[in-house]
Amino acid sequence: MAVSLNGETITGLKPVMGYLHRNHDKIGERNTFLQIIPYTDRLDYFNSMANNFGYVTTVEKLMKISVAERAEYIRVIMAELTRIQNHLVFIGMLLNDLGTLYTPALYAFEERELILDIFEAVSGARMMCNYFRFGGVVRDIPDDVMQKIKDLVYDRLPAKTEEMERFLNENEVLVARLKGIKVLNAEEAVRLSVTGPCLRASGVPYDIRRADPYSVYDRFDFDVAVRYNGDMYDNYLIRFDEIYQSLRILDQAVRQIPRGTDQLAETAVPGAGPGGRGVRTGRIPEGRTWLLRRLQRQAEPIPLSRPRAFLCQPDRAGDHVRRRQDRGLRRPAGDAGHRDG
Repeated sequence: MAVSLNGETITGLKPVMGYLHRNHDKIGERNTFLQIIPYTDRLDYFNSMANNFGYVTTVEKLMKISVAERAEYIRVIMAELTRIQNHLVFIGMLLNDLGTLYTPALYAFEERELILDIFEAVSGARMMCNYFRFGGVVRDIPDDVMQKIKDLVYDRLPAKTEEMERFLNENEVLVARLKGIKVLNAEEAVRLSVTGPCLRASGVPYDIRRADPYSVYDRFDFDVAVRYNGDMYDNYLIRFDEIYQSLRILDQAVRQIPRGTDQLAETAVPGAGPGGRGVRTGRIPEGRTWLLRRLQRQAEPIPLSRPRAFLCQPDRAGDHVRRRQDRGLRRPAGDAGHRDG
């Protein structure tokens, strides 16, 4: 970014394109469907599971591949854990940029490392997970890893998130430097095609998981996090709101996940297929992503990804929106596990 400043006020901003995530489209022209999955990890290396999710659902739509029910729940679990660690790191690094010199960032990274332990246990990698496959996932979640997920969802993550809020939300310096700064109203946000938390912090209750549900998101009870001031402070607070909603989804997912291991590995890997295109929109932590998979001729795939750049009409399902979040998460009676620090 070429930035013009007047003190700490940005007076001009010119994006300079082409320094990151280059050539993914071109590389996709030569690769098979399966070979492209690791490249989606690298579209946003803090959110590899979520990017895997968007790509495989696109191909599944194009090739009419069904997904095992247990695998659908595993995908949602991994995507929502991804969202939580992403938002925690966003909060920590924001405070770092405001001058707190790493303490909140280290608090955030501690929780992220525990989530990456889960990713490593199921995929073999902490960041570039390459875990999703067409029709399922690479492998099941072992029982001991599922117990660690429950410990995080029921105990650790709610407590640590509330602790960060208690330490930070009323911090005098944070409030002074964020409240009322760069107000973006709903009309301007829609006109500029803003998506993700920035859009919802401007008062537009649009969440693709509600507006156009994919996978098994329509089975979960959660609210669209929304705030109405559109300033930097609301952009900060809405990350906490979304963490609590992700915890609600995870709470339901780990209770409802069906038993069984059928079709957890990939189905027959798609090769040549009918001409046509598959379009799928997905919700990654920083906004809405579009993935287009087009077959010009048989066995000639052309993938295109358009992250965080498009917006449809705001979600009409206003009854799903709650300004205040229900934060009640309780361990089910009889569920084993220890309370982790």
